[in-house]
Amino acid sequence: MKPVTWNWGDVCWTFMAARAIADRQAANASLHPLLLMASAEQYPLLSLPACRASVGDKISRAAWRSKPSWYLVAAKDETIPPAVERDSAAHMKGETLVLQSGHVPMLSQPEAVADFVASAAAAIDA
Repeated sequence: MKPVTWNWGDVCWTFMAARAIADRQAANASLHPLLLMASAEQYPLLSLPACRASVGDKISRAAWRSKPSWYLVAAKDETIPPAVERDSAAHMKGETLVLQSGHVPMLSQPEAVADFVASAAAAIDA
């Protein structure tokens, strides 16, 4: 099932089959975190609100041009092609971590993601 998007005011709602999310975005996550996200049997459709400004507003200056940046590449991502992620990371010259993960590495490899975030925070505080 392809996602369906409806716009309502400043928020767009994207409806997507929960099974598609489980299969594509969190394919290598353990069962327990997936059950916390949603059960495909109980919730056949998930609604994902997104602020229209997050995809439509123009920015005047990209923060990564002047601030330290970090980028996590999900090497098995089926939502954003890993080559695009790698290109984005290289373009911004960010500190990069590549995980053998699908689109949501915070579910499949939470310790590695937490360590990466902690190292970024420590670098800023230094």
